[in-house]
Formats: sequence, structure tokens, C-alpha cells
Amino acid sequence: MPKNSSRQLAQLPINNTVKLSEPLRDRVSRAMEAGGYTVWSEFCRVALTKKCQSIERELRERDPNEFSRIYPER
Repeated sequence: MPKNSSRQLAQLPINNTVKLSEPLRDRVSRAMEAGGYTVWSEFCRVALTKKCQSIERELRERDPNEFSRIYPER
């Protein structure tokens, strides 16, 4: 995976469109129901937050210097 500078990350386009295959759409619907979610955006916000936390934790454990470079404010 290529490494991005903070400048490059700031220039990434914001994409609020997610295209799901039919099987994944069904899986998401079932997960939303199981988790008590009724709003797609809230489900996505929680899922993305958890994914970011997981990646950040793994990076912090694997390479603290790289973590500090990517997340200097923490």
C-alpha cells in the first residue's frame, strides 16, 4: 500500500457513494437489523469509526514511529 503524506490525504476526494453488491447489501441490512440501526448513515459512521480505530491500533503496535508520523496530533 502506498504511503500518503498529510498533504496527500487532505487532497483525497470525499466520496459519499457506496456501491454494494446484492449479497453485501443483504448482509448490511441484516447487520443493521441485528445491531438495532435504522439509519444507514449512523451504521456507516459507527462501522468506519471502528475500522479506523482497528487500523490505528494495529499501526501503533506494529510501528509507533509511522503512527506518530501519520497521526502527529495524538
